Amino acid sequence: MKVTNFVVKSSEFTAYDIAAAYSALPDIKRQAADRISVPHKRAESVLAAYLCYFALLCGYTGDDLVLLSKGMLLDRLEDITRFACDSGWPVGEGGKPFPDGAAAGGGVRHISISHSGGYALAAVSDRPVGADVQVIPDNPDRLIRIAGRFHPEERAWIESVSAKNLPERFCRLWVSKESAMKLCGKGFGLSLSSFCILPGRCFLDGKPVEIAVKKIDNAYLANAQYIE
Repeated sequence: MKVTNFVVKSSEFTAYDIAAAYSALPDIKRQAADRISVPHKRAESVLAAYLCYFALLCGYTGDDLVLLSKGMLLDRLEDITRFACDSGWPVGEGGKPFPDGAAAGGGVRHISISHSGGYALAAVSDRPVGADVQVIPDNPDRLIRIAGRFHPEERAWIESVSAKNLPERFCRLWVSKESAMKLCGKGFGLSLSSFCILPGRCFLDGKPVEIAVKKIDNAYLANAQYIE
């Protein structure tokens, strides 16, 4: 799996930094950010969109995970502003940005973005990719209710652990499923119970999918790609 995950923590960015990133985005993304009333969620959304362009410009680096400082990200402000203006923000039917990839670096690069609990993520590859990041949740009862919507084998896997270990297991499963749903471009238009990602693979639209999971501090990150 040749994917580079660019990750930032929104807590490292000041309101001034967020405003700078916001200024680089095309109108459609600025308008979307304006509709988010919760400040920290708005900041995550702005950073994820900005990071999307950053990742498309950089491309696959050979590293599977790159943790960026705000300086590294904002140093490309002028480049990203021009690239965002030229590229726009095309979206597929399921909400996937750049569903057919984007022209960059002399080729086509594919992207998937996510944000959760103070993290913003952009995964880039030369092949279609789905990615998700989620902070480990802390409400086992609620998680069991959500798991009731999963595939039967996944529900059994979730329910086979203690309440103490449930949040981490649930989070690993959730990011895996959502990364696969983003890969195929259907998002939540795809039923959670219609496919099973155990053990780290699944089939979507008759195609085999590989899923890789990583832990970052108090969160999990997953990438999904079709197996060629």
